[in-house]
Amino acid sequence: MKKHIFTCIALSLAAIAVVLSAGCGGKGGRSNAPSSYNYVENSGAQPTGTDTDPTDPGATQPADTPINVVTDWQKNYDVEYKYYETSLSGQTETIRETLCDGFFVAIYPLSGNFVYYEENGANLECYIAAPAEDDYLHSVLKDKKVSNLSTTFMKLTSVDAGFTALSNVLYMGEETVAERACKKYIQRAYSDGAVTKTVYVWIDAQYGFALKCEAYNAADILETYWEVTSFRTGDVTEDDLGVDISGYTFKDKE
Repeated sequence: MKKHIFTCIALSLAAIAVVLSAGCGGKGGRSNAPSSYNYVENSGAQPTGTDTDPTDPGATQPADTPINVVTDWQKNYDVEYKYYETSLSGQTETIRETLCDGFFVAIYPLSGNFVYYEENGANLECYIAAPAEDDYLHSVLKDKKVSNLSTTFMKLTSVDAGFTALSNVLYMGEETVAERACKKYIQRAYSDGAVTKTVYVWIDAQYGFALKCEAYNAADILETYWEVTSFRTGDVTEDDLGVDISGYTFKDKE
C-alpha cells in the first residue's frame, strides 16, 4: 500500500511550523491510499514557538488583538477542503472529514479512499479502504473514543492565540472564505535580513482556526496551499458520514 496522505500531512505540518507559531501546514496530493491514520490524543495543547528572529529589522510590527480560539466545533463538524503541495505530488487533493457522536470519517473523493472510525463499547473500530488497490483493512484501537481524536483537520488549522502578537506578523484585513468571515494575516521568516518564507493565513473570526493558508519559499514560489470550501458544525449526524462500510469486506490488520 502506498504511503497514506495523513503521514504526508504530518511531515508538512512540521515544516510549516518553522514559520507559523500555529499549525498551518500541509497534506499530500494523490499519494493517498490510506495505510494508517495518525491517531493522537487530543490534549487541547496549542503549538508554540517560532524559528524567526523578532529582532530582525525586516520583521513587521505586532498585529491586532489576540485570536479567540474556540474548540467546541471539534466535537461535531463536517468539512471539505482542498490542498496543494509541490514537494509531494504537485497536484491538488480534496479531502472531506466528518465527525459526530461516535463516528469519524475521512474521505478522498478523487480516489474513493477512506478511513472510518466507529465507537464500539470502550474501543474504536477502524476501517481503511483503498478500492483502486482492492485493499480493505480493519483494526481495533483499545480504550479509545472519537472524542479523543486529534484529526488531521484539527492539527492542520490550529492557531495559537498569541499568533497575532508575533513581531513578524501583519494584519491585512477582513475577507471571506467558504462564506465565513475571517481575518487575513501575513507572516515572514528571515535569515540575515532576507526573506526565507512567506505565509498568508486566513483565520476564522468565530472559532479562531485557519480556513486558508498559502506558503511561499524564498523565491516567492508557492510551496503549500490549502483552503476550506465548506464547513458545518453543531448539526452533523451519522447520516452525513458519506460511507456505508457494509458494502465492503475488510480483513483484520496483522
